[in-house]
Amino acid sequence: FVGFNVYLDDVLVAESISETQYLFNGLSTGLYTAGVMSVYTTGMSDIITIDFEIPDRTFRVSFNVNDTQGLPIGNAVVTLNGMQNEPGYYSFDGILAGTYDYSVELDGYFTVEGQVTVTDQSVFVDVELLMDDTHTSDVDVELMLYPNPVRDLLTIASNVNVTGVRMIDMLGQVVYDARIHAERHEIDVAGFVSGIYFVQITTDKGVFTHRIQVNQ
Repeated sequence: FVGFNVYLDDVLVAESISETQYLFNGLSTGLYTAGVMSVYTTGMSDIITIDFEIPDRTFRVSFNVNDTQGLPIGNAVVTLNGMQNEPGYYSFDGILAGTYDYSVELDGYFTVEGQVTVTDQSVFVDVELLMDDTHTSDVDVELMLYPNPVRDLLTIASNVNVTGVRMIDMLGQVVYDARIHAERHEIDVAGFVSGIYFVQITTDKGVFTHRIQVNQ
């Protein structure tokens, strides 16, 4: 007995090996045919073949959903590439490599939309939900944000004292945070990416949220 010849799709890949196991490395997704021939000093056997498949690699995409205080939210609805889970279930299995749209929704909060890219491992996405308090206060507070859409300088004017201003993008990321003590405040948005932002304004009379468009 001399050894074994190993074939992959009728191509010789190993010759006269003595090992009884052989590992094919670096195979991409698809169907293959493996073959083994016994080699003797007196001749060779027929090639014994077997078909096998390398399936697509799949991954898990999980979402961590918190409020603006960093506290977990347990009953949001997450949609990934048109697939919607039950409220509170934040993981998707069997996801192929690629880029996918997602949204996170919950009554009483602004919807967060974004994209997640899956390459060669499972992915965790952190999402911060901003409370939709635009219609929850009956306090007689006047707030003006202008211009809207805005390109350079956003002005906030109020008839009550403003103590804090935050801007949050559609991914739930805080892109601006200031502690102030005034009835008027200006934000330079010239370096911001075009898109929709939520401006959360904290006053002595409550917290208010406005939606603005930045156009660059």
